[in-house]
Amino acid sequence: MAIEAVHQGNSGPKVEALHKGLLYLIRNQRGIVNETRDKLEQMLAHDVATQSFGWATASAVGNFQYQFVNRRDIPKKVKEKYPVPLLRKEDGTGNGDVDDPTAGALNWLVKETRALKKKSPKPD
Repeated sequence: MAIEAVHQGNSGPKVEALHKGLLYLIRNQRGIVNETRDKLEQMLAHDVATQSFGWATASAVGNFQYQFVNRRDIPKKVKEKYPVPLLRKEDGTGNGDVDDPTAGALNWLVKETRALKKKSPKPD
């Protein structure tokens, strides 16, 4: 199920898809230390349980928005295709809303994370 545009205060299947995507990224994306993974999952726990787009979901989305805009390994053409909005560049957050560009960027991140995970050698 792909992530679609959805907004704070919403609930239901679109929010559930967003949570699945966020949790996949939190659990599988490289460069996140285990303590941060645990804190992010704990932060999202209430929103996930209630399938609601609350403050915690907006905060997680904002972090991934900032990451998408600032990562150097994301091709320029991908960034141009998904012009993700930032709230304030100085404090490292996006605006936390899942508009169409943000949904596309999150779907791209999930797809890339899956592709990298498949390429990684499996531990013995």
